[in-house]
Amino acid sequence: EKKYLPPEDVVVADSLNMQWDLSLHTVINCAFTQGSCYLNSYRITENGMKWAKGTGGTITPATDMKQYNTQCYRRSQLLLSKKFLGFFLVPEDGVWNYNMMGVRWSSTMEYKLTVGRPLEFFAPKHRPMHFISFAESKDEASYEPERADTQYVWT
Repeated sequence: EKKYLPPEDVVVADSLNMQWDLSLHTVINCAFTQGSCYLNSYRITENGMKWAKGTGGTITPATDMKQYNTQCYRRSQLLLSKKFLGFFLVPEDGVWNYNMMGVRWSSTMEYKLTVGRPLEFFAPKHRPMHFISFAESKDEASYEPERADTQYVWT
């Protein structure tokens, strides 16, 4: 969990080419940690949008990170409810959960974002090795349960 708005999120928000009403629009970050989930809400300030425009849409080693500071965003109130007015940015291929395929994840990986609905946490696309190992199993006996189901008799 980060206690600040990552600069990459400010650059992505700027690259959406939307007319941001900085008093209304927020960026919500979700972090999954061992056994919990953290949500943080931020509002990008004028300074943050100016800084993002100056990056040219990407953050490289040449990007002046000294200009990115706590004046570029501010924390905003986050109320949880059953309704969410907004949209999700998801990778084009739909895969966002690398918990079960960590070797494919890299901090330098490139991907395109699109507006869409995130796949479920345990979606088959997030765990292809589970299905490959099942399909490669040639022992038909492995498909049978290890013990007989217990039969309950109600009296």
